[in-house]
Amino acid sequence: ILQDTTASDGVDEKVVGSICTSFTISGEKGATAGIEATMQGASFSQGNYGTNADTAGQMDATVPFKFQALTANIGNSGANPTTALQVPSFSVTVSQTPTWAFYNDTKASNVALGPIEVSGSISFPWGGTNYGDKSAIDDFINGQAKTLWLYWGDTTGGDNSCVIKVNCYITDYSLGGDNEIMVEATLTGIASSDGSQYPIEIQTGYDSTKLDRS
Repeated sequence: ILQDTTASDGVDEKVVGSICTSFTISGEKGATAGIEATMQGASFSQGNYGTNADTAGQMDATVPFKFQALTANIGNSGANPTTALQVPSFSVTVSQTPTWAFYNDTKASNVALGPIEVSGSISFPWGGTNYGDKSAIDDFINGQAKTLWLYWGDTTGGDNSCVIKVNCYITDYSLGGDNEIMVEATLTGIASSDGSQYPIEIQTGYDSTKLDRS
């Protein structure tokens, strides 16, 4: 239910049977990290639904995740993060294409969810071949699957932390940059062959006092 806090006519929008078809988590240097979601619904109506629904866009007065506090690492698939990356920007998208069944009606009666796809982009400085920990980065650039860790706080989902693990490989990259050579890479998330690793895992942890809605 979407309610306009500035409207006086009491008309609200109600979307029924909505699902998230895609969401993107992204961030760049000098800004806060953000999430953008795309929703689809089975039906739509308008009316006065009272004040029981949360106002769209209402946020708690808490400090957001700042990009400057982000830690980025890569490691072998499923392993703990081992190699640090200096990342000026990143974007990770999870998407699916649902199929709605209407059966000669204006309202959908059911939906078949499509396969989940994980894609993204990331940039990081170019390093010398096999220079220190850069050997892991070289393997990543050359198409070897790695686990990309993007996290705030700790890597276990403790209080006030967020961990994004993407099991992925680089599908394409280019070199650019003004003051230094940067790798601009596109990513595709994959599951491991034995099923032990998912294309993406997201863990968040919150201070319980900040979730108290009483």
